[in-house]
Amino acid sequence: MAIAPSSLALAALLLAVLAAARAVRALTPDGIAAAAMVGAAVAAGGGPAGIAALLAFFVGASAVSRLVRGPSDTGGDAKGEERDAWQVLANGGAAALCGLAALAWPAALPGARRALVAAL
Repeated sequence: MAIAPSSLALAALLLAVLAAARAVRALTPDGIAAAAMVGAAVAAGGGPAGIAALLAFFVGASAVSRLVRGPSDTGGDAKGEERDAWQVLANGGAAALCGLAALAWPAALPGARRALVAAL
């Protein structure tokens, strides 16, 4: 069974985004691991459209959290700007489950993909 070039491209994109997220300290090391699992599940079940939605969500949320300072400036949030594994799973876990559902039940693919995007 050969790996499709589009799958390799999605994997390369996922790795590049994870490396960039770590470089700008948007994710902790365990956040990177969780994001890799979420991204793989979204890519597998949602394809390029799912990855595009996930990237738009992650980049947008990261930008807003850096531009708009909240409780972390006053000591209310000890976690800071880096997202850990729990935060990644809280924000992307439902979309990952929808991606896995799309793989497990191909007949439900259109609905699972819509749910994946809605979960973000």
